Amino acid sequence: MLIQKKIFYLFEYSLIYIFCLFCRLFSLKTASAIGGGVGRILLKFVRNGVKQKNLAQAIPNLDKKTEHDILQKCDENFGRNFVEYFFLDRLNEESDLKVTIKTPEIIEHSQQNDRPKIVITAHYGNWEIALWAMGQAGISLNPIYRQMNNPYVNEMILKLRSHITEHQIKKGSTAGKDSLRILRQGKNLVLLVDQKMNEGVAVPFFGKDAMTPSGVIKLALLSNAEIIPARIIRKNSIDFDIFLEPPIEYDKSSPTVTYDTLLKINQTLEKWILDKPEQWFWFHRRWEKPFYQKQD
Repeated sequence: MLIQKKIFYLFEYSLIYIFCLFCRLFSLKTASAIGGGVGRILLKFVRNGVKQKNLAQAIPNLDKKTEHDILQKCDENFGRNFVEYFFLDRLNEESDLKVTIKTPEIIEHSQQNDRPKIVITAHYGNWEIALWAMGQAGISLNPIYRQMNNPYVNEMILKLRSHITEHQIKKGSTAGKDSLRILRQGKNLVLLVDQKMNEGVAVPFFGKDAMTPSGVIKLALLSNAEIIPARIIRKNSIDFDIFLEPPIEYDKSSPTVTYDTLLKINQTLEKWILDKPEQWFWFHRRWEKPFYQKQD
């Protein structure tokens, strides 16, 4: 690592660590509110053009006030999420945290068979708290994560998340093999399936082809896993609802099983986003670069 880059990473980590220590002086509820306020102030300056273009593609013809309200609530939600990372090691101690699984029958059905589960979700609500809550409900999930550029911050997040999951699988050349091993051991995965993948499959998303990660169906075919959609909705502050949906069916014998399954997944994501648009991560460049460039 270049010395200049190392110094920058250490400086960035130091700021985050100090902010973490400050937030942990308070309860999760208070710290989350602080994060929400910081998010409303700072995140409105982050990728605002990308957020507006994404929103216009997904929900066209919004009036300015509605667009502003959605994006402001989005900024607040992800400010809260950032701070809530600092509490992953002590969620069990937070008496104000309320997470309700609204579809317990899906969990009961899944527990009646020994097939491994691939739970699919999105950057929506607070997916890390969903990971913890699902474990509390008897379905332990193991995430696949993208390594952060800053190795010190990455190690901090891995350490905090280790309190709510058994295995963390790093994206990369060995992720597929590691994930398949977990599934064949009868354990479960959780995948965030809403972001662009260069090596994905072009599948419609809000009426425009988007490169969609195909790993979920590849793993399911090799392990006979159930694909279960799940989303967590932030109702207010640190009060959440989790909704699971019946497993997405896939036909192993179909020559178009990958495309068909990914289309069902994208349609599920669309439904969630249209229901609670303020809960989704509008910052991400979901479509190809020309989509953003040609509208500048």
